[in-house]
Amino acid sequence: MEKKILFLEGPIQTGKSTLIRQVLGEHLKECGGFTSQRLIAPDGVTLGFRIGAAAVTPPAAADRGITEDTFKYFCPDGTTYKNQSVFDTAGVRLLQAPSSCPLILLDEIGGSELLCETFRSALYDTLSGRIPCLGVLKQTADARRLERSYDNQPVAEANLRLRRRITEELGGNILRYDRFGSDECTSDVIRTVSRFIKSIRFCT
Repeated sequence: MEKKILFLEGPIQTGKSTLIRQVLGEHLKECGGFTSQRLIAPDGVTLGFRIGAAAVTPPAAADRGITEDTFKYFCPDGTTYKNQSVFDTAGVRLLQAPSSCPLILLDEIGGSELLCETFRSALYDTLSGRIPCLGVLKQTADARRLERSYDNQPVAEANLRLRRRITEELGGNILRYDRFGSDECTSDVIRTVSRFIKSIRFCT
C-alpha cells in the first residue's frame, strides 16, 4: 500500500481536530496515535494540556488538576507546570500502534514535543512506517511563539524540519484549514479529508 500522510494546519481553535473527528465518525475508535487534550475550566479558561489516546474527544476535558499524563498546566499561583517526559513515556507508547491498526491519528504535532529526542525519533519512525497518518500540525509561527516559554529552545526549527520530512521526504500533504475562512477553501479541505479517510481499510 502506498504511504499516505495528511495534516491540517491553521489558526488555533478553528475546527481542525473537530473536522477530522467528524469525518472519521465511528472509525475513530479504530485509530492509533494520540491527542493533546485541552483542559478547560467551567468559565472557559484553558488550564493546561494532557496527552491521551487518539479516541479521546478533545477539548473540553474536566479538570482533574495535574495528573501523570499532563504535560503543561497553568497553576493558580501564576507559574506554569511542564513535564516534557510525558512525551518520551506515554507519547512513545501511544505511537506504537499494532500492525493491524488502519490509521494513526496525530493531534497535534509540531510543538515542544519535538524537543524530546526519544519521542521525536519514534514520531519519525511512525511517519515513515506503513500505516497511514492523519492529524493536525502546529503552524511554524505558533511553534516560534512557544520558544519563549521553553528557554528559547529551537521549537520552530524542529517544526520546519518535520514539515520537510512530511512533504519532501515522505510525499505527504499539509493543508491549511480555518472554518472561518472562505467556503470554497473549507469545502475543498473537507472533500480531501473525506477522500483520504475513505481510502483507509477500516474494519467497520
